[in-house]
Amino acid sequence: MNEYLWVDVLTPKQARIAVEIYRALSRSYPFLITARKYDYTLKVLERFNVPYIALGGHGGKSLEGKLLASAGRTLDLAKYIIEREYKIKCLISYPSPEAVRVAFGLGIPIIVLTDTPHAYHVSLLTLPCANFIVIPKCIDPEKLAFAVSDLSKVRTFDGVFEKIWIREIPPKINEIKEIGLKAGEYLVFRMEEAKAAYYSWKILSPVLRVATMLRGIFDEENFVFMPRYSDQEKLIRETFPRARVLEKAVDSLVLSYYALAVITGGGTLAHEAALVGTPSITLFPRHYEVEEYLQRRGFPLRHFIQLDRETLNEVRHFVEKQTREREKYLSLLRELEDPLPLIVKLIRSLER
Repeated sequence: MNEYLWVDVLTPKQARIAVEIYRALSRSYPFLITARKYDYTLKVLERFNVPYIALGGHGGKSLEGKLLASAGRTLDLAKYIIEREYKIKCLISYPSPEAVRVAFGLGIPIIVLTDTPHAYHVSLLTLPCANFIVIPKCIDPEKLAFAVSDLSKVRTFDGVFEKIWIREIPPKINEIKEIGLKAGEYLVFRMEEAKAAYYSWKILSPVLRVATMLRGIFDEENFVFMPRYSDQEKLIRETFPRARVLEKAVDSLVLSYYALAVITGGGTLAHEAALVGTPSITLFPRHYEVEEYLQRRGFPLRHFIQLDRETLNEVRHFVEKQTREREKYLSLLRELEDPLPLIVKLIRSLER
């Protein structure tokens, strides 16, 4: 039997990347996909019928919780692989400290995909062990030098990771209709990753603050919320009782393509939506090269790292006045490089 490809998945974005790697290579290799119980991660894999093993969960906001969850998951992954005597060709990981530690300890080659050099601690725990590191060209490899002594391991592509799953345009609208939404009439709100180590907003929720402002302009019944944690879901239901809260995973491409606009505390959904021409706002609290890259290329994306009266008015104006030029943006999308061929090439080049 061929050697297994091991993909470890921590977030919905990573799950979506794993889906495309699985689709591209599952006829050539057997797969081992391990996934953390967090957010919509497992539901995304189930939505696309990709087999996985759920191991470990999120450690919450505290350092103690993160440490214990990470240590426990590392042990679970190691036991799972060792006990089943898997012969693994390589690990593909959007940096997972637990999976990288296990792969390094077992002598398994490692490919790390990343566009988040700001995730300092995770980068320190993963990038030094990688055989190859794949990053968007808009990120200067020197920004990884704090964790990577040999930058010759870095491979770049002229695009963003989100393009990897944008294949069917326009996407089928059935999924939107099934949850009672009408194209061009709803706003998507993706909650911030408030418990991440890099998160720095001091206010309760920038996404909910923007949603509260827009409630005076748009009907709350057309608000679609995507929470990350149960406490966020509880707060949304209390604050916006007539809004929709997504409990199951839907194809995010379909959701963002037909939305009036997308407002998110992270980056992935904003990138994805902007790539297909949907006005997008990210409230990610740090400088992010990918946002600047997409803006330079002309995609409808705004990035705010502070919220005051002036910027709130800018958000409202952007959502209200943005015009649809779908074909223009799809033409720009076609100019971007899909990272999947590079990833496949690197996988095939590795030998145990």
